[in-house]
Amino acid sequence: RPSRTFAPAPVFYPGVASPAAAIPITIGVGEVREGADIVSDLLPTCVVSGSVSGAGTQNVSISLRSTASPSLLMGIGMGPTLQRSPGTDGEFVFTNVTPGTYILTARTAAAFPPGVRGAMPPPTGPYLTASTTIEVTGADLTGLALALQPTVKVIGKVIFEGGTAPAASTMAGFI
Repeated sequence: RPSRTFAPAPVFYPGVASPAAAIPITIGVGEVREGADIVSDLLPTCVVSGSVSGAGTQNVSISLRSTASPSLLMGIGMGPTLQRSPGTDGEFVFTNVTPGTYILTARTAAAFPPGVRGAMPPPTGPYLTASTTIEVTGADLTGLALALQPTVKVIGKVIFEGGTAPAASTMAGFI
């Protein structure tokens, strides 16, 4: 194995690692702002590895996302997300991971009937997922295990009060 590697630490003003803890600085055109120095350090990188089980390895995607990343609607993360497909034995490896708190997630794509063209029909197979929060401290983190489980299906009705409901095409991705 190669010797330890290092990567720049994410730093936001006034020297914090989390965008949520950062303080914005407003700078106008041609303005000079003194005293807003940010020092960046190199952090040791680590290996995060393990295995995923419960559905074979076809159509499985594994992601590693920092919890320091700001979130959008419905928990879809912004910022860097590492993605991998597991090997045929279910094993996965992420390299060059800097210290921090991460969400490790494995997902399958729902199975669709073979040979279907045009509009996609409802999936015939289950959508499986597994997720855990991990803390990377500077040492390799190995032997993680993710066991895929079926997701929960929620059925309901959306009611808009006091205003015009958005077009159905706008809501299609959320329903």
